[in-house]
Amino acid sequence: MTKQSIFRLTVAGFFLFTVLPGFSQLTNTLYFMKGVPQVYQVNPAFQPGCKFFIGLPGLSPLQVRVQNQPLVLNDILYYNNEEGKLITFMHPLGDKEAFLNALNKRNYLNADVGVPIASFGFGNPSDGRFFAFDITQRILTNVSYPKDLFTLPIYGPDSAMNFDFSGLGVNAMSYTELGMNYSQKIGDMITVGVRGKILVGQANLSFSKFDVSLATGEESWLVNSDVQIDATLPFLDVKYDEDGMIDFENTDIIADIEKKIPQLVFNPKNVGLALDFGVDVKPMDWLQVSASVIDFGSIRWKDEVYNLSNQAEYDFNKGFEVSINEDAANPLETLVDSLTESFKFSSTNQAYRTWLPTKLYLGASFYVHPKISFGVLSRTEFYKKDLRQQFTLSANLYPIRMISTSFSYSIIEGSYKNLGLGLALKAFPFNFYILTDTGPSAYFWPTEANYVNLRIGMNLMFGCKQKKGVKYDLPLVN
Repeated sequence: MTKQSIFRLTVAGFFLFTVLPGFSQLTNTLYFMKGVPQVYQVNPAFQPGCKFFIGLPGLSPLQVRVQNQPLVLNDILYYNNEEGKLITFMHPLGDKEAFLNALNKRNYLNADVGVPIASFGFGNPSDGRFFAFDITQRILTNVSYPKDLFTLPIYGPDSAMNFDFSGLGVNAMSYTELGMNYSQKIGDMITVGVRGKILVGQANLSFSKFDVSLATGEESWLVNSDVQIDATLPFLDVKYDEDGMIDFENTDIIADIEKKIPQLVFNPKNVGLALDFGVDVKPMDWLQVSASVIDFGSIRWKDEVYNLSNQAEYDFNKGFEVSINEDAANPLETLVDSLTESFKFSSTNQAYRTWLPTKLYLGASFYVHPKISFGVLSRTEFYKKDLRQQFTLSANLYPIRMISTSFSYSIIEGSYKNLGLGLALKAFPFNFYILTDTGPSAYFWPTEANYVNLRIGMNLMFGCKQKKGVKYDLPLVN
């Protein structure tokens, strides 16, 4: 495999994972915020409190999340007193054992972004109904990597060691989400809501199976591989060799990619459906309980589909002869060529389905005063065989109708230093808000942060007058 082909595939991967905007996680702090029109996205039963709102494109809201679980910066880069400078764990004086101990058997690296295209809603306070519509371009990325991926290069192959790389995987999808939300008040205590979503997929990469192991010895290295990958790659011109295997050497990004842009934006062949539903109950003035299920759905991929598979066993003889002759083959290139020849991927073109990460929210708010509340939230995410848990405590203050604030503390998948902040401002008719579950903690403990998210929104809101006879002036409540 030449440097040029590696570069081409790298660019293709970069395009899939970073250029296409897309899916992101909702901030937990949003769940208890007043004065945020898009609050229905975390629970369809929540109503914004105004007759009409319209979100500004690109800022209604803009969402970003970065997560490296469980590694933090301190595990990779730290100050060494002997050297008097920052060093990495790979430095001769670095602590490689501490780095390996910080890793789990399976680790994660995620970077997600969401960009809104349109968002608006309207309702009639007299009958308790509210409708909301939005279009969002999303991407979901999830990279998992096993501990042994670092054990091998750090310690090298011992005379009798087994390395398991089965935790390695990439799951990424880019799609457009078209959502419609409807909520209805039932009496004075209960509000229910449902949000239907049409999902239009553009690109996907999904590792459905990755069982790879390496057994090392003094005489040989034995590699076993059983890999299955599903992909939808409309921007690649895939080539095949005479055996029907994918020829990575000649696979390239299509030359007229601009002709593919309409397909990337809207491809009716890759369509899915998702559903959100929620309930909000206020049995007493001081208590509010709620629950919601978000992103229960999937996308069926049918266009530009490749089902890649590889089953192989390869035995590398002990070492490679290294020659000082400039014309001699580089041993690393010899190894790469051997791997390329032995681990070829066959391909079919069968449709497949990928599921969204489904979230379950359970929340409760306790009002010690109409303008002061405390919230408790449990967030559980189900994605493939993984279950990820987060808990959030929040203190919420609504001093005047123009301001809503929230201060939160979260336990996020075993990480305990997560301080959050939410602020919503309204100066008729403009509404602006900024939310984060980890921003302050990332500022105070930057070398210990492994999770950062941010949500920014800007809207125009109308019909937010206070009800007659209401004793306390709550923020943005009809």
